[in-house]
Amino acid sequence: MDLNNVPVSPASEAPPEVVSAFLKFVQQNPNMFMGQQVELNDLKPVPQHMFFRCAGCDSPVLSGMEECPNCRRSTTQTLKAGDVLKERYRIEERMMKTGGFGNLYSVTDLKEKRPLAMKQLQHRRQVSEKDRLLFEREGRLLKSFKHHSIPYFYDAFSIEGAMYLVMERIQGVTLGHYMRVHGAFSEEQVITLMPQMLEVLSYLHHLPVPIIHRDIKPGNFMFTEDTHVYLIDFGAATDTQPRREAPGPNGLPDDLTGVFTKGFTPPELFLGMSPLPASDLFSLGATLLFLLTAKHPFTQFDPMRGTYRLDALPVSDGLRPILAKLLALKVADRYQDAEHVLEDLMKAGFIVPNA
Repeated sequence: MDLNNVPVSPASEAPPEVVSAFLKFVQQNPNMFMGQQVELNDLKPVPQHMFFRCAGCDSPVLSGMEECPNCRRSTTQTLKAGDVLKERYRIEERMMKTGGFGNLYSVTDLKEKRPLAMKQLQHRRQVSEKDRLLFEREGRLLKSFKHHSIPYFYDAFSIEGAMYLVMERIQGVTLGHYMRVHGAFSEEQVITLMPQMLEVLSYLHHLPVPIIHRDIKPGNFMFTEDTHVYLIDFGAATDTQPRREAPGPNGLPDDLTGVFTKGFTPPELFLGMSPLPASDLFSLGATLLFLLTAKHPFTQFDPMRGTYRLDALPVSDGLRPILAKLLALKVADRYQDAEHVLEDLMKAGFIVPNA
């Protein structure tokens, strides 16, 4: 498997009319998704503005500005190759933009002489108290995780208000990026990946305080040349405690556009319901549907029936009902535990228990 020169391209979107039909269906059937009434959250103060250096001309740039007032360069990237932070981490190159929330750089640890990855809270997000709290929480979560499919945490720090996380560098590509180069995954390829994807979700969901990732999608799974799978980007992760999301202008939670991904976010989270393990499993089903078809999940949604079209999916009769149960819109009809999905994969003969 050649992972070199894999381009980074944005996710394909469904036609607007399909997206609108899905959202309309969710909003017109709140009881189906166990929705609940929500109240506005209390507003939180915005932190003091900070200055950053422009990566192009070194001029000072006020946090929140979209471009440098001197050279008009975009402020999305605020570091460049050769920069050294904390007299230890040398920037090599920008790897990718992670979900509009942070920039990911490959760095070298000059002290330990090892390659690492460093995530920087995006320049324009430094002024958002909510984004800063999410970024801090991601660091705390990564530090607490001990699992071979989650990048190892090394460091978290702030320089003049700018926030950074340092972690293991994964030598691989995301499932989405690989698919856009090589086309849809075969059933055999998907079956090879599923046990690892389910195992890491099971680990998170069975922690003493269960953690829900909330942003399961092809771009948040990476795999290496030996097909080892990693789950990344815990910026949206949360526990299973009840929460109350504020509805925005469209009747959806305000943080939907900043944290969730249309097409992969389960219907109940559109309605402000507290996330459950079943929520991550729905997103996993949407991810698998995307990999198997190379099309956005919304293109497979039938708003007339309120289900996904799986009859023509190029998979065996053993896998199709598993996908259907992962993608069940009603939470009660969906898998509640990743272990149950693994059990059904074993019953169908797709995986063999360890001897």
